[in-house]
Amino acid sequence: MAFEQGRVGDIQQSDISHLQLNTLLRHPSMYKAGEEIINNGLGVFTRTLLGLVAGAFGLVMVTTAPPTEKAIFFYAFAVLCISISCACFFKGRVRQFFGSIIGFLIFIVSIGYLVDQIIDGPLFSVRSEQSLVNAIIFMVCFGVPGISYVLKSRFGFGRSEP
Repeated sequence: MAFEQGRVGDIQQSDISHLQLNTLLRHPSMYKAGEEIINNGLGVFTRTLLGLVAGAFGLVMVTTAPPTEKAIFFYAFAVLCISISCACFFKGRVRQFFGSIIGFLIFIVSIGYLVDQIIDGPLFSVRSEQSLVNAIIFMVCFGVPGISYVLKSRFGFGRSEP
């Protein structure tokens, strides 16, 4: 990779922040540089906006839950939204705890989807419909990363950063 003035490979210096550029220059591997940038997390504005919107969605789900047997799904989605909001506003172990709740809920949903499709679902279907193949893809793309975060952070009771 050529390090020219104002350029890092094919990336213009104006396309990335100063912190990201320093990270790229410190690491010989783009993978390590990308990992460090991702571990820095979201910016303050993005985290605040996401936290406010997720919190509002959570409150709406609680207040609009019908008085039927379907209310549990509204409350479960509200817990997910409020956990996202808390993960946005807190730091350290508290953020890891709420992140673990999110990862665990996504893993449980992916297990439920997979079991449902194993019991009574087609093997293949179009991408927008339920099938065993789509359940496996969902499990690999969302369930496995969710549970791996939970295991890595140990619900915030592990080391300070996962």
